[in-house]
Order: sequence, then structure tokens, then C-alpha cells
Amino acid sequence: MRALRIELRRSVAPWAGLLVLLLPLPLLLLLSGPWSHDPADWGSSTTTAVLWLRWFLVFCWPVALGAGAVQGMRDRRSGMTELLGSTPRPVGQRTGALAAALAVCLVVGFGALAVVGVVNVLLGGGYTSAAFLPALVVGALAVVAGGVLGLAVGRMAPHPLVAPAAAVLSLVLLTLAGTGLAEARVPSFATRLAYLTAVIGDPRGTMVTTTWSFDLVQAAWFAGLAATGVLLLAARSPRAKLIAAAPALLAAAVAAPLLPARPADAFTTDTAAAELVCDGPVCVSRMHADRLPVLAEAGREALRLLSRLPDAPTRVVEDPTPQWSDQVPERSADVVRINYQMDSGLLEADVTRTRDELLAGAGVPRCHAANEGGTDEPIISALTVAHLTGADRPPADYPGHFAGMESVVDSAWHRFRSHPEDVREQRVVATRKALLACEGTALDVLLPEGAR
Repeated sequence: MRALRIELRRSVAPWAGLLVLLLPLPLLLLLSGPWSHDPADWGSSTTTAVLWLRWFLVFCWPVALGAGAVQGMRDRRSGMTELLGSTPRPVGQRTGALAAALAVCLVVGFGALAVVGVVNVLLGGGYTSAAFLPALVVGALAVVAGGVLGLAVGRMAPHPLVAPAAAVLSLVLLTLAGTGLAEARVPSFATRLAYLTAVIGDPRGTMVTTTWSFDLVQAAWFAGLAATGVLLLAARSPRAKLIAAAPALLAAAVAAPLLPARPADAFTTDTAAAELVCDGPVCVSRMHADRLPVLAEAGREALRLLSRLPDAPTRVVEDPTPQWSDQVPERSADVVRINYQMDSGLLEADVTRTRDELLAGAGVPRCHAANEGGTDEPIISALTVAHLTGADRPPADYPGHFAGMESVVDSAWHRFRSHPEDVREQRVVATRKALLACEGTALDVLLPEGAR
């Protein structure tokens, strides 16, 4: 303990921990980024907050590696290698205290960052649960592995340029890995290799967490990497250094085939947050249980208006699944789904606005992914909502509306309205069938003569 206290005072370990804490805070608190928007606002839940902290390891991990390298070259840069080598105290004890000091400070820094995230969620009225703990533990282990590996790198190559070079190279590597994960669409071995770094990609929803298998495999890999760092610190001969690489090589050989081949397999629904709370045929997630009174009233009204259609839906359920940008929403004839993750504005919506959201597309979601948006969806939403509610014109805030669509929607409504009631009803029924099957273009079914 005495050696540990000395290292905490005389090493760069406290500064490394402080950098891990302070580096992401200005970005999280002062700047707008993907962490402050749908579908995964970092203030929405404790699990989402921690997943974004894992995302910020793209910056924190190079800091840990570089700080470790700076500290690792201390003995040789100070010219004390021969003196320390002549003492009876084993090299493992000397380096062990240094590694422990750095590990403690890095864990404290990352843990303090997590505390900031949890406090932000509590102050914002977000959802709290213990589901974030596995992701937090793996993140802390990743930071420690980076720091200890940096110590070993600095000890073996005590050149002034090694520390900055290691930090910059690791930053480039992690950035490339993160970009690869963001663009990954099909299973590939490159995705598995990307997960051997400290990045995990963007969280895709407020009710999303990492899978237990992903956490376990990554934990084993980072533990092996940290073990190699510790053994390299104590190694003195070339043979010992080769043997020290065994834990990392073994962990990589085991982990690489077991890591997810696509980002969608690394995440799953947070079952605690997504547990359904129901009022009759209307169900909402436990995370959004405070919305149940509004959704129940709006849902019953929507089901009543949809009941006149063939194979009418009988239930309203919130969609808690991960929201991948290239994913087509799930659909079924008997269930109308509402998605608070993709549109957090619905959390403040009144009964009428919520009902209109449920009626859009005659109770069926779009047939394209979120990253393939166009003008068809808002037109279909506006026309189906106005028809089903018997309104004279579409509501001003119809689902999917955006600036510049007003004239197009008005033109489409006048064309649609010019047909007899039974024709409009048949077209809405046909549009619902087209959206359920995702065959053809639903707008052509609803308005064959064109929207303009």
C-alpha cells in the first residue's frame, strides 16, 4: 500500500484519470451531437448514457495509452535502470505498484464520468436501472488495458516520440474502427476486428443495451490485453517478452470468432426498460409508463376509427427494439406500433397528436428505412389521418410533416377529396394492404393520379 501511495503522488496516473473524466465532458454538456438527438439521447436513461461514454473511448483510450507510455519510460529516461536492477526488490513489485496506481486512477476517472452521466439522467427525469453495469465494467476494463499496455510500450521503447505516436496512432485506429461500424450493413470479419478496439459504435435507441455475450467476450479480450501489459512490464529477457504476449494472442484468437459480425448483433433490447405496462389493449414500455394515460385514450380512439377496415388492428404497442438507420420497421395487421425512440417529441404530444400518429398509414409504418426518407410518407400520413378522422383537411402537424410540404400535401388532399367516399375508403384499405406487404409504392395505390 505504501508503494501504491507513493506512485499515486509521483506518477502521471492522477492526471491520466483526470483527462479521462474531463475530455468528454465539454462535448457531452456543451455541444450538440448524436448523443443529444433521437433515437438515443444520452439523458434519456442510465444505460444509454453509459453506452455513449463507451463511444467516447475513441478519445479516452488513446489518452490512457499515451499517459501509460509516458509513465512507462520513466526509469530509463531518468537513468535509473541499472540502479533499480541492482536492488533485491523484484521488478514485478516495482512495476506492479505503478500499474495498480494507473489502473486505479483510470477507473476512478471513468467511474466519475459515469456518475456525471447518471446525475444528468436523474436531473432530466430519465429512466434509471442497473442494466448499465456490464457495459460500464467492460468500459473501465478497456481503459485499464489501454493504460497498462501503454506502460509496457513506454518501458520497452523509451523514446520521447513513442508516447505521442502511440496516442495518435491509436486515435486513428479507433476512428477508422468507429467509421467502419457506422457503415457496416452486412456481416463481416472486419466488424469483429473493429470490436477488438475500444469502440462499440452508436447506441441505436433509448431502450438498448449490449448483449451479455458481447460484454463477456470483450471483457475476456481486454483482460488478456491487460495481462500482457503487466507481464511485459515485468519481463526482462526477450524470451519473457515473447511469453508475455501469450495472454493477448490467446484472448484475440478466442474473441475474434465470437464477437458480432455486424453491429445489430452487439445490441439488444433492455428488457427491464422495455417491459410492457398495459391498460386494456394499449401497452407502453416501463420507461415511458407515464405516457400510458395519454396513449390509452388515443389508442382506443385510433382502434375505434380503424375498426371499420378489413382485418382491423386490435392492439396498440410501443416499439422498444433497436432503431437501426437501415432497418424497415416491424409491422403486423393486428398491432399498431408507436415509436417514442425515433420521435421523442411524441413524449410531449397530446391525445389528438398521439391518435394521429397511430392512424398514419392506416395504422401501418413506412416501408423504407429511416435513412431512405422521401416525400411519400408525409403525404400518405396526412391523407390517411384526415380521411379516417373525417376532417375537412389534414391536421397542421400531421405525422412526418416538414417545412416545404404544405403545398404538395394540399394539392394531394384536393385530388384525393375529389373522389367519392367509397372510392377513398377502398384506396385507404388498399394502401394499408400495400404497406403491410411492402409491395409496390403505397402512394401510387392511395393516389394513382399523382400527388401534384
